Amino acid sequence: MRALAVMPGGDLIAGGVFTLAGGAPASNIARWNGSAWSALGTGTNGEVRALAYMNVGTGFLVVGGAFSNAGGNAYQNVASWSGTSWASLFTSAFSGGTNGPVNALAVTPDGVIAAGAFTATDFGSAPSGVASWQSAGFGLGTIQASDAVSSLAVLPDGKVLAAGNFANSSDSIRGMVARWNGTSWSSLARGTTREVFALQSFGDGDVAVGGRARSTVALLRRVARGRRQRRGRRWPRRHL
Repeated sequence: MRALAVMPGGDLIAGGVFTLAGGAPASNIARWNGSAWSALGTGTNGEVRALAYMNVGTGFLVVGGAFSNAGGNAYQNVASWSGTSWASLFTSAFSGGTNGPVNALAVTPDGVIAAGAFTATDFGSAPSGVASWQSAGFGLGTIQASDAVSSLAVLPDGKVLAAGNFANSSDSIRGMVARWNGTSWSSLARGTTREVFALQSFGDGDVAVGGRARSTVALLRRVARGRRQRRGRRWPRRHL
């Protein structure tokens, strides 16, 4: 199991790598309605790594991962589920998606952000492995990721955080957590010295970071909380 999402009606969507959910056939993605599991059509032909619900129009679920087919259609690494059928977020170039896996999704007021190990989407280049989809898509600058972007979080002020395994070759990004202010990327405080796998933003501006930290955020259970608004220049030693 790699990803979970709760739908507006309370149903739970689970994604990962599996062929059965509660004994019911399901290809890498399934729905739990409180009493039974069921498939989302024919599912995907590869791993589902990220899920996000978009409250646009009648609403739909965005599904990201490492697949080339969803619901019998050639959708590359990202697709949407309306509740009854699969569709593409994009058209043309990469069979409706990205040219590499999508590891994380985050919803903003302007659309959905996708992150992973890709350099281009149907709408053009995304050299950072992070792209935004609205009615059109676009890349969000360059992070200089040495591996891939693995996690995303949206701050209360709308800024986006991305984390993963970043090369320290950019003076503007030190550590494995970066912040997008709408025009460029920058470090989040001192960041971490090891790869980050998970981010969680809180309403008060705090950010929880989980991964292989061995610096000032190497705390109990490998999770530290950095106060972005009140202590934006350092990470306090606080256990969760």
